[in-house]
Amino acid sequence: NIASKDWAYNPADPNQGWDNGYVPPIENQPNYKSYNRPDLRDVADNARNPAPEMLRSGKTRAEADEMVQKAVLNGADERIVQTPAGDVLINKNYLKHITAKESDGREQFANYIVHTLEKPYEVYVTQYADGTRRMRYIGLFEGNEGMGAITLNRDGSILWNAIKTSSAKLNSFRVGWLIYGK
Repeated sequence: NIASKDWAYNPADPNQGWDNGYVPPIENQPNYKSYNRPDLRDVADNARNPAPEMLRSGKTRAEADEMVQKAVLNGADERIVQTPAGDVLINKNYLKHITAKESDGREQFANYIVHTLEKPYEVYVTQYADGTRRMRYIGLFEGNEGMGAITLNRDGSILWNAIKTSSAKLNSFRVGWLIYGK
């Protein structure tokens, strides 16, 4: 095998390089303060997206998965979303990670995902302890609400996770190299 680890993979296999366990971002990366960006709590409503309709909680994980797939993929197996930082593939097989923890009830916020990708407030490239770089899309919505969406693949092209949280908590998500900002 003469290829280095960065070239020794099948680019047609989206599972290459995936680790679904928790991997922390590396320390000492730039953050929003490094770019003189405001605290998200101070961002005016006119710089935020309208909040989409929230969904109800799924009664089972299977129902939650189905709700997310319907809201995000509209019945298709996959979808490409054009973002200011490049195209992102959303595949139904990877959406299950979003609904894995029943107590989180993240299916309720499925309508926020595509909005976050298409109209982010910011996009960061964040380096993780396993050597990967993942795109972090920061979506801001009226009512001081926020959404973080993380992509993963060697080229950052596949949606992997989405986390709905307050603007205050989303500030800690804003680390890495800022590649897009409103």
